[in-house]
Amino acid sequence: MSTAPSADKEVQELVPMRTHVCLPGDPVLLVGPGATVAVGGGLRQQGHALLALYCAPAQRRPHPQHADVPQYTLASPACRTYVPQAGDPVVAHVVRRAGQHYYMCYIAAGTLAYLDAQAFDGATKASCPRLQEGDVVYAYVKPRTSSYMDGSGGDDAGAAPVSEVELSCMAAGVGLPPKAWTSGEAVFGPLDGGQVIAVALPYARSLLTPAAGAGGKRGRDDAERGVEASYLLGALGHHAAFEACVGMNGLVWVRGAEDAKDPTAGTRRTAAVCACLTEGQADRTKLEFDVRVQSYFAVRAKKREAPKVEGEEVAAEGS
Repeated sequence: MSTAPSADKEVQELVPMRTHVCLPGDPVLLVGPGATVAVGGGLRQQGHALLALYCAPAQRRPHPQHADVPQYTLASPACRTYVPQAGDPVVAHVVRRAGQHYYMCYIAAGTLAYLDAQAFDGATKASCPRLQEGDVVYAYVKPRTSSYMDGSGGDDAGAAPVSEVELSCMAAGVGLPPKAWTSGEAVFGPLDGGQVIAVALPYARSLLTPAAGAGGKRGRDDAERGVEASYLLGALGHHAAFEACVGMNGLVWVRGAEDAKDPTAGTRRTAAVCACLTEGQADRTKLEFDVRVQSYFAVRAKKREAPKVEGEEVAAEGS
């Protein structure tokens, strides 16, 4: 999210919200001086105008953390193929090694992406992840540059393969504090174990969008109000300990926490969370999400009241 600059004190919407399908390059919004708006995905700034990046309707809603600030986004494109955008977090499958220093990765896009073997925080030639075919990595899409090698300079085994999409696991590139990939605290890096599920692109975006009013007491009207799917991740975290990495490319990695007293706990938690996230794509309100979670964890929730049960702390990670 970014904030549009200022040039008059008004925000002028150039197209009807939600009902008009914008074409790539269409101006959607004009922002005047002193006006503050939150700019979401699907829009790019050009001067004081915001332009559409793909075919989709524009939408306006209050910002989750600042209700008085309008947030403008372009709905996820009506397609099943992911269109990579710089800065997008993605769950990637390693397909093969390319030369000595690169991996080709599947990200559910129209082309494979490549990942530098040393594009991990704290990685060196002697100490970097040794990825194999089928391994899963949480990374982000690097901004496109003209510096990648296209193979036209000769038979160089160290050159990056022909690809328009480059991935990185170096957190500083998206403004996050770097943690060594071996520390176990890095946001991006190889993902061990767990399970990967595929979900619709709009649903993946909703899982990454903070849900407004996720905590506190809720009345009936509030429970029946539409909410982002990230609310479901938080609700699941109250019943099961798990980790989750959500990619804008529609792939979600889930791993349930192990339990020394129950060798099957990790597998059962993984399966239950994956099933709940998959089936939750049809849900829209807090009430529907809560009912969905209770259908899987109602028995567990009752058992948690007994003093014998331990280790069910919230450990849900969504980004």
